[in-house]
Amino acid sequence: MKKHIIVLAGILCCVFAFCSTGQGINSISKSKINYELTIGSGGGFTGGYEGHFIDSLGIIYSWKGIAITDSNKILFGKLNDEQIELVNKLIDSSDILNLDYRHSGNIISFITIKNDSKEYKYSWVGVSPDDNVPPNLRKFDAEIKQIIKQSINN
Repeated sequence: MKKHIIVLAGILCCVFAFCSTGQGINSISKSKINYELTIGSGGGFTGGYEGHFIDSLGIIYSWKGIAITDSNKILFGKLNDEQIELVNKLIDSSDILNLDYRHSGNIISFITIKNDSKEYKYSWVGVSPDDNVPPNLRKFDAEIKQIIKQSINN
């Protein structure tokens, strides 16, 4: 019995040590994104979509389905404080919130940016934005996708 208590105490010490370092997906971020973002693509024959959802704490979920729901979101990663600041800066400096660009087709890509009071929706035909998509939206799409890729290492 004494051996079990010692082993259990050792395990608990390791768990507390890991949690106190602030590492891992559940660590509390000092920064917050001013918006929630959904980025994805799909449609076509199946009507299925897939993409990523970033909540206001910088937690990233991947999702796949007809629509994004809590039941089809899978934990993907977490933005660090630097990346959260970058996302806020991208949204604020890209003039994207003043843009009105929604085009539909058989297969589309889209970005949704949402805060407490408003939802901004953008869409274009195809998986990658072509030259018809405004330059600031193309740049925003590429930079957000790059940040999501980099978050795998956080």
